[in-house]
Amino acid sequence: MKNRILLLCVLLGAPVVVFAGNGPWPGLTGLNAKANTARTAQTNPAGMSRLSNSELIGQLAIVATETEDATAVTGLGLSSEDDDTGTYGGPLFYYVKPLNDRFHFGLSLAVPGGFGDDYGSNSPTRYLVEEWSLAYVALVPALSYRINDQWSVGVSAQINYANYEVENAVLNIGEPDGEMTLEADGVSVSFNGSVLYQINDTTRIGAGYRSGVDMELDGDPKFKRLSTTTRDLLDAAGLLNIEVDIESELPDIAMAGFYHDFDNGWGWAVDVARIGWSNFRLTEFGFLEGTLFEQDTDYDDVWAGSTGVSIPMNGRWTLGLGVSYSESPIDKDERTFLFRVDETWIFGAGLEYDLGNDRSVSFNFNYMDFGEGKIESPTVPFLGRLEAEYDKHWGMMFDFQYRWGSF
Repeated sequence: MKNRILLLCVLLGAPVVVFAGNGPWPGLTGLNAKANTARTAQTNPAGMSRLSNSELIGQLAIVATETEDATAVTGLGLSSEDDDTGTYGGPLFYYVKPLNDRFHFGLSLAVPGGFGDDYGSNSPTRYLVEEWSLAYVALVPALSYRINDQWSVGVSAQINYANYEVENAVLNIGEPDGEMTLEADGVSVSFNGSVLYQINDTTRIGAGYRSGVDMELDGDPKFKRLSTTTRDLLDAAGLLNIEVDIESELPDIAMAGFYHDFDNGWGWAVDVARIGWSNFRLTEFGFLEGTLFEQDTDYDDVWAGSTGVSIPMNGRWTLGLGVSYSESPIDKDERTFLFRVDETWIFGAGLEYDLGNDRSVSFNFNYMDFGEGKIESPTVPFLGRLEAEYDKHWGMMFDFQYRWGSF
C-alpha cells in the first residue's frame, strides 16, 4: 500500500510539515512566536510587523514514506500483507512587504491539507477504497497592524482549492471486479486571526485561531467493467447516473506559542494547539451488489504540542532541533480505511547557512511516525468485520529553503 502523505502547512495532528524561524526550526516548532522571517505570514500574520524590510522565502519539500500493513476482511475471507514506499513533494513560497510603519502585507502559497492512499487493485479493502486522494492548495493574503512597540495583530484569508479523487472496485458476483471512479473539486474561503506580544527584546508570545475549511464537492461516479447483473441492479436502484455530494471540512485550530533568545545566542520555542477534529468531515461511500453504502465517522478534538531549539555554531552555521506530538483524533473502533489517522510524532533537525547580504539557505530533515493505525471495525454490509494494523507507518521529509531578505 502506498501511503500518500501530502504537505500540510496548518495542521498539527496529521502528517504535517511546517518550518519557521531565522535559523532552522524543524519538527513543527517556532510557529506562533518566533516571527523572524516571511514564514510568519502563514503561521502567525501578526508577526509580520517585526520585519523591517520586504522578504521572500522559496521552499521545496520532498516526502518519502514507507508502510507495511496486514489487512483482513472477514466476511469475504480475504487477507493481505503489503509493504510499499512512495515519494512526493512540492514548492511553496512566503512573501512580506511593509506598507508603512504600522501595516505589513503578506502573501503565501500553502498546502493546508492533503491525504490519500493507494491500496492496490488486489487489496481486500478494494470494495471500500482502492485508491483515493484529497488535496488542498491555498493562496493566503495577510495583513498585520502594529498597535505599539509590544502589541501587533494580524488577519489572513485562505482561498482554498480542493480536489478529491477516489477509485473503488465494484463486486460482480461470480465475475471479475468492476470499477468505480469519481473526481470532484471546489473552492472555498476560510479566515485566520492572530496576535503577537513582545514582552521584551528577547521574549515574546503569540496566539492565533484558524477557522475550519468547509467545502461541498459534487461528483458523478463513472463505472467500468460491470457485469450485466450488477449493471441492472445499479440501474434499477437509480445509481448509474447518480450525483454524489461529498462533504469535506478541515478542522479549526486554536494555537499559542512562546519564544525566548538566550544570552549565548540559543533560541527556544514552545507551541501548543487545540485542534477541532470533531468538525472534520469526509464522505465515504462505495457500491456493492447494486447498493450504495455510506460511512459517517466521528472524530475527537485533540491537543498537540512542539518544542525546539536553535543553536549557533562556528562561522555562519546554525543548528536546529525540534520535536512535536499530537494525539490521535479518532478511536480505534471508529477508524476506516479511507482515513487511518493515529497519534503522530515528528523529530527534526536542520542547518541554516548565512550567505550574507541578508540572505540564507536552510536544509531540514524530519522523521515522522504516524502510529499503528489499527482497525477493528464493526460489521460492514457484505464485507463483514475489517481488521488491519500497520507494522511500519513512517515518513521522512527533506526540506530546502532559500531566503531573500531586503527583497
